[in-house]
Amino acid sequence: TEIQGFIGQYLAVGVSGDPNTVDMELIADVVEVGGTISYIDDEQFALIADSIVLDLIPVEGFVRDHVIPERILVDGEWLGNWSTEVEPGDWILRATYEDENLVAMGLVEAVVAVGGSLDLELTSGGWLVLETKWLDHEGVTHTLGDIDVEGADIIDDPEIVLNIGAGMKWTAPVNEDGILQILLIAGTMDASSEFEVVQMNLTMEYSGGQGATIRAGQESPPATLSHVRMANHEIAVTTLNSTGGDPAYEGGIDDVMAILDSNDGFEFLEFVVGVDYLGHESFDLYSVEGSVPGTDGGDWLIEFHNGSGVWNKTTTFEMGLDNTLNFSNLNVRVTPANQSTAH
Repeated sequence: TEIQGFIGQYLAVGVSGDPNTVDMELIADVVEVGGTISYIDDEQFALIADSIVLDLIPVEGFVRDHVIPERILVDGEWLGNWSTEVEPGDWILRATYEDENLVAMGLVEAVVAVGGSLDLELTSGGWLVLETKWLDHEGVTHTLGDIDVEGADIIDDPEIVLNIGAGMKWTAPVNEDGILQILLIAGTMDASSEFEVVQMNLTMEYSGGQGATIRAGQESPPATLSHVRMANHEIAVTTLNSTGGDPAYEGGIDDVMAILDSNDGFEFLEFVVGVDYLGHESFDLYSVEGSVPGTDGGDWLIEFHNGSGVWNKTTTFEMGLDNTLNFSNLNVRVTPANQSTAH
């Protein structure tokens, strides 16, 4: 099949007496984008033209390489016109002349089968200098440049997501010292990043965010993008044993049938529950209480003890990476509601 704006697809299909269906994926073809870069007037532009750096940056969320636009020369001289071919979608055009802190940025919308255009004028921008910081599980400080730390390795190369508004949101790398230094247009911006670290044989997630104001002709005040480890208190609960249920009922240790007593009620049921720690915290304290849904829920009695042997309506137990990873002595006693009130 051939559709304007898409790469032609050809597929051989066998036809017989039986119905036959095939799926075909349409892939958008590259399109041409272009425009102009200007500065004050032609004379002033000519003085800096050879040192202007052009870069087409894919917006955040697309896995694409940067594209360097082609300068369109007239009699060997660049007057500011540029063009290139890109995959359809949104791109950010960034033009810089760092010697004079000049910058221009704008969103290029490359439409399927149509392309796009953008004209920009260089203006005075400001420098964002952003340091980074994160603490490993032992409390040692690192930067995003520390990607090969013994016992706390960052997975993949971390990047910072920059957002200056108007749809211009992209990823930028840090240097070996974990610092991002970039010339931006004046205004407000937000920086954020997420990454994963393998430590204590677990994969732990970190995230952080930081805002800044970019002022023309200035370097931003010192700022640090601090990352915090995302809390994880996850546990897994397993029934290890149960007693008091009807032995004739074949439901398993966590699916039991209560036995009638002689007082129009039911015998209580007891369970022993094991808890496995799946979280990422050094110490975690858990509180336990029980409830039964339904109109007669308030007539049920659910009690616990954590190995003490003393039954209460609530109990607590401690776990954590620096504490206990497995707890197998959480006892639960369930006394159903009286037959006259149970539903």
